[in-house]
Amino acid sequence: MICITTSSDSKEVLVKISKFLIENKLSACNKITTTHSSFMWEDKYNLSKEYKLEIKTTESLEDSVIDCIDRNHNYKIYELSKYKFEIINPKYQEWFYDRLNNIEKEK
Repeated sequence: MICITTSSDSKEVLVKISKFLIENKLSACNKITTTHSSFMWEDKYNLSKEYKLEIKTTESLEDSVIDCIDRNHNYKIYELSKYKFEIINPKYQEWFYDRLNNIEKEK
């Protein structure tokens, strides 16, 4: 299992992405949190309120998730990262896989 993350200054954009991924069984569970980002853009220091989307999915669905983000994100250049994680609650793991388009469960 993996978690793909991205951020935006638009909560609405991330909600749209999240909703699409869940309704199309590309993600089982997502989180949107408020954060503050500091970065350089066009030679200027910026500190801004942003929202972070964490998408829980599987490696087999990764390309479809990234395609959705790419088609719907409001930034020209956006953060996109991933990390692997392990579910240690068997009941949650069963719930997780039941909500995805996976042919077989990944380990």
